[in-house]
Amino acid sequence: MLTDILRKYQGSMGQNEYARLLGVSSGAISLIYSGQRNPGIDVLRAVAQRFPESADEIAAALSTITPAIEQEAIPA
Repeated sequence: MLTDILRKYQGSMGQNEYARLLGVSSGAISLIYSGQRNPGIDVLRAVAQRFPESADEIAAALSTITPAIEQEAIPA
């Protein structure tokens, strides 16, 4: 799950410091962690650039997400 990846790479950094590192507000990180917001591509890109080992984890997590169009029922 993307939130788990973000938490993993936050490590011992405070939420404010981590948010600044990723270029978002601490409120945005809080909303992501609480499940009220999904991390945007800019956040994921920032994590992958700063923590290169995370790129494979992010790609694997993204590959499990089914686009909304595929989730719609297709009439028989």
